[in-house]
Amino acid sequence: MAIADSSKLLLIRMTLFSIYALLGAVIFQAIESEPQMKEIDRVRATRMEILNRYNITAEDAEKWMKTFASTSMGNEDFLHWNYGNSFLFAMVVVTTIGYGNIVPKTVQGRLFCVLYALIGIPGTCLTLKSIGDKITELFTKLITNFEKRVLKRSHLTQKVELKVAMTTIVVTVVCLLPLMALLVYVRHKEWSYIECFYFTFTTLSTIGFGDYLPQFKNNADYSLVLLAFVGLAFVSSIFCSMNNVLEQYGPSARVVRSLRENSAKKSSEEKSSNNNEQLPCNGNEIMAEACSDGKKGDLNNSLLKTGDSTKQDDVPISGSGRNSFAEETTMKSKKRESSISLGIFTC
Repeated sequence: MAIADSSKLLLIRMTLFSIYALLGAVIFQAIESEPQMKEIDRVRATRMEILNRYNITAEDAEKWMKTFASTSMGNEDFLHWNYGNSFLFAMVVVTTIGYGNIVPKTVQGRLFCVLYALIGIPGTCLTLKSIGDKITELFTKLITNFEKRVLKRSHLTQKVELKVAMTTIVVTVVCLLPLMALLVYVRHKEWSYIECFYFTFTTLSTIGFGDYLPQFKNNADYSLVLLAFVGLAFVSSIFCSMNNVLEQYGPSARVVRSLRENSAKKSSEEKSSNNNEQLPCNGNEIMAEACSDGKKGDLNNSLLKTGDSTKQDDVPISGSGRNSFAEETTMKSKKRESSISLGIFTC
């Protein structure tokens, strides 16, 4: 079976996006890893120097370190620029989530981050759009088949966009978000389920406050990033579907529709008034009647009647004579600048 063009486009964009994210992780790790290790050694040496100089106990030192909001000074849970965290940072950049728990510190890293975002964010939008279109296409087929086979509706489905939008919202809010929040709750026992649900929504909607941050304890946890990307596509499809519904059924759409109808009504009235003001072709009532009928045979018969009634020539008008007479009539009417189009005739 042949693959649809939309599926091919989705596959190409997903492949390019994956290569871009993986390659970006490699470059970020290469730029930031070594400078970060030097910064960590410097911070630890400073801490030990202060502890030894002022004879601070370990308990007081722990309390003291918690007073620092910065993760680079507050505790020993540094987010090293290994490949997993580099991949996480690359995904956070191109999806515009922006947690801020790991950031580039070097000039090269910051410049590359700007360039990486300029190219990656539009590519991510295109990829999410392809996934959202595929989700919309799937839900549209499901709704159409359900109404035709189960509800036995032979006519075309009404308000498909509205039904697709409602289906996407229900599936995402009722099924996807609670399921992903449950997965987060399994990995973060210190959070309540409501906090996990809040974190899931702020992440998938790309708000990314940074008040709750994911903790990756092993390499398997990084697979949740890919699952989050799928959830991001669902949430973005919700927003796109809601925008389509508002554009078609919202107050602004009604105003535009009413203005369009009024404009069409005015144009039709102007056309009808112009048709009523049309002049006869050459002042002769019989000729005007023939032109309004729009039939060639009637035009010829009218020409014959005109010739008989005026008694201008006793010889019957031949076919060529009729054509020449019609041409003369047309030229005279053009000279009077009263051209009127009636069907296939131009009088």
